[in-house]
Amino acid sequence: MQQTMLSFMSNLMLSNSENKLSRETFEKIDTAKNGFISYNELKKALKSLPQFEKISDDQLEEIIEAIDTDGDDRISFSEYLAVANDHSKLVTKQNIERVFRIFDKNGNG
Repeated sequence: MQQTMLSFMSNLMLSNSENKLSRETFEKIDTAKNGFISYNELKKALKSLPQFEKISDDQLEEIIEAIDTDGDDRISFSEYLAVANDHSKLVTKQNIERVFRIFDKNGNG
């Protein structure tokens, strides 16, 4: 549930340029162009970064399991957004209140 809310907040609160950059990065990793990041696509993307070039398959599997909240063995854009953005910028009192008002349709708290 926490990851779902962070994803929702990411979509809602990110500026158009931040959302565009996130989408572009996601699409670069999604080399199959199917709207999802597979295990192999993530592995290739991470191993291209110096800090991850020695990551083990077990560690990669743990990362995917943590990100893949719906358990379909692939990463959707919303799952990617939930982890790719700086949550400290998203989880502010103002943003939480804004999201709360969206769900509190009748305004009774």
